[in-house]
Amino acid sequence: MFYGDRRHFYDLLLARGWSARRVAFACYGITAGLAVVGWMAVRTGSARFYLFSVPMVAALIFAAIRLGSLEAGQREARIEQMGT
Repeated sequence: MFYGDRRHFYDLLLARGWSARRVAFACYGITAGLAVVGWMAVRTGSARFYLFSVPMVAALIFAAIRLGSLEAGQREARIEQMGT
């Protein structure tokens, strides 16, 4: 956790050939979507909140799995445990 790495989704998308501009716009879109979900959590009823938040969280988890960001951390943790 205290060491830098190249497993952030920005770096993973760049490694897949995305341009920096495209990655930035993807970040803006994700941030805007999370802001809307947060606003809905404060302003609307729970049914609408769940209607939008569950698919958003599922999409983020799917993207993390698809990019391999979760797998890489587990693999490195196993390697570190074997070395010590």
